[in-house]
Amino acid sequence: MPDDPNRASFEGVDWQLTRGIAQVPGHPATARFVDGTLSGQGPVNRYRASYTRTGDDVRIGPPSGTRMAGPADAMSAEDAYFRLLEAAASAAVGEGGRRLELKDASGSSVLTFEPAPSGLLPLDGAWAVRAIGRGHGLRPVRAGSEAALSFDASGGTVSGSTGINRLNGKAEVHDGRLRFGPLMMTRMAGEPEAMDEETALVKALEDVTGFAVDGGRLRLLDADGDTLVELERAGGGSAAG
Repeated sequence: MPDDPNRASFEGVDWQLTRGIAQVPGHPATARFVDGTLSGQGPVNRYRASYTRTGDDVRIGPPSGTRMAGPADAMSAEDAYFRLLEAAASAAVGEGGRRLELKDASGSSVLTFEPAPSGLLPLDGAWAVRAIGRGHGLRPVRAGSEAALSFDASGGTVSGSTGINRLNGKAEVHDGRLRFGPLMMTRMAGEPEAMDEETALVKALEDVTGFAVDGGRLRLLDADGDTLVELERAGGGSAAG
């Protein structure tokens, strides 16, 4: 059956299990379907599995992943979770995209998910850029710079200003990694010093893979954990620009 373009998709969404196995406090199960790969967190271990999708029909291969040990009840719940993933034969999204049900071959619901809390929540709101990585260290932004970023956790977006141009695009946190989608920008020109700062900021954002929040400070990090951009919570938490 061809996909209905008006129907909500379960792919590209971070889902958290709400029904189907015994819920063990502190041991949530999650799932994310993207381009034929299912990944997520079991009650104990991270896992991956292949999947195929034709319309509502879904087939999930055997999960594999880490081999950590955990409490007996969590390990039992994980075994049940992985078995039910493999038993899935179809998927249905309901409540305007707020619920995902995986059903077995008989049409019975075996696992139910809701969208997981956004990983962007710690970043939600506006931040003023205070320093940008250049060369072998951070350099403070120029005096009077209005460079800023604003994250929308519910919408999964980032917007703001380089100090000259407006920017906006997608932002998401998955598996603890922060990823920006293609960033759209206006094309205004400015003073050479401001343009250099803009170039450095955009390059830094392209290399971001993680973040760290410490009170009113936010650090955007590269794959090695080095700080690329340092920001400070904007007064009042209002959106940048």
